[in-house]
Amino acid sequence: MTKGIIHIEELGPLKNIDIELAQLMLFTGASNLGKSYVNFLCYYVFSLFANNRIQRFLSNKIEGKIAKGDKLSFSFSLSDLRRWMMEDARIFMRELLNYPDLPCSVSFDFGKDLEYAVTYEVQNLEEIEASLKWAILTINNKQVSFYTPAGVVSQSQRISSMIGYFLTEELLGKQLLRSYLLPPGRASLLDNSFSVQAQASKLGIYNIFLRDYDVITGRRNDDTKNTDMEFFKSRIRKLIHGETEIAKEGAVLKLENGQKVPLSAAASSIKELSPLLFWIQNCEVKSDSICIEEPEAHAHPEMQFDIADLLVACVNKGAFMQITTHSDYLLSRVNQLIKLDYLKKEEPDRFKDFCREYRHSPNLTLDPEKIKAYYFYIEDDIIKMKKQNVRDGIPFDSFSSIVQKQIDLDDVLDASSMMREDE
Repeated sequence: MTKGIIHIEELGPLKNIDIELAQLMLFTGASNLGKSYVNFLCYYVFSLFANNRIQRFLSNKIEGKIAKGDKLSFSFSLSDLRRWMMEDARIFMRELLNYPDLPCSVSFDFGKDLEYAVTYEVQNLEEIEASLKWAILTINNKQVSFYTPAGVVSQSQRISSMIGYFLTEELLGKQLLRSYLLPPGRASLLDNSFSVQAQASKLGIYNIFLRDYDVITGRRNDDTKNTDMEFFKSRIRKLIHGETEIAKEGAVLKLENGQKVPLSAAASSIKELSPLLFWIQNCEVKSDSICIEEPEAHAHPEMQFDIADLLVACVNKGAFMQITTHSDYLLSRVNQLIKLDYLKKEEPDRFKDFCREYRHSPNLTLDPEKIKAYYFYIEDDIIKMKKQNVRDGIPFDSFSSIVQKQIDLDDVLDASSMMREDE
């Protein structure tokens, strides 16, 4: 993807760090070090373009002007957009976290500074339908044409969303249709009372999630010939020993024996995963971005390996993902898939033998060029962040220190036990 960098001068407890955007972003480290803040900030960039938040930036160039004659011309620069994003990101983060005083000073660099000339013209198509119009949007000589039925969305929304799609490809290397957010503790909202959901929705992060969940569960993927979907369904069946469905009575888990269990009665790990599973089943994975907090929550270690496989499969289909994790099991599996990618490229015969012996899908490897991994830690009472080298797998920095502490403590306790026995 095109190079994009977020410079964080200050964000909560974090100061003076740079984050490079990537298709797959992994954030690890102990709790309360700000990694979720960074994860949400990355989500902001993707959602700005894919979810049409950019309309706020473009509104003064569009609103009230298109109505004057179904024809519009304007321009903007990337530097204008970047300056606007500095303030808008602060507004977004404070609203998202319900934290009005959140220290937030960030800037953005997309490795280029371009000017964009936009023209928009609408033609009536009365011979087809009086309310139907044909719109032509041109951005720097690149033209997009589309029908504009009346009363669905405003022309301002349509223009800004098309510009947003254009910029995702221009700046992020891929046209994204939508960006989703799966926050921590999401399972508790899925089958709760309206009053609980209404109260939770007053917080920006859960308001976004509940709206996203409605979109995710409201869509249907009816393409029975889609081989990708069959691949994902088989992975989901392996993961949860069944399938998730939306039935008349609501979200259910359909077990392998055909029995349907309300999602509220399913294991907490499945409830936590269900928004991700519905997204995979119902949405355009290859054209979406999704931000996930701790996908391994409540899951058994064996299940965490399968979750890693599912996440990597989504990345390989084209999805963009921003993920925080506390799971060494999940990282261990990601590392295995990175090593398998090297084996596939450098020793294809051995790779084929491996796949045959272990019944491993040849498509399930992970190109390290798609990943950026960041480790958060404390040194001299200062929170720091380290960009990790993933060529040999993601280092287990966040886990090795505690493992070593456990080993050292075991040695001390074992020595004490031996001394008591000697006495």
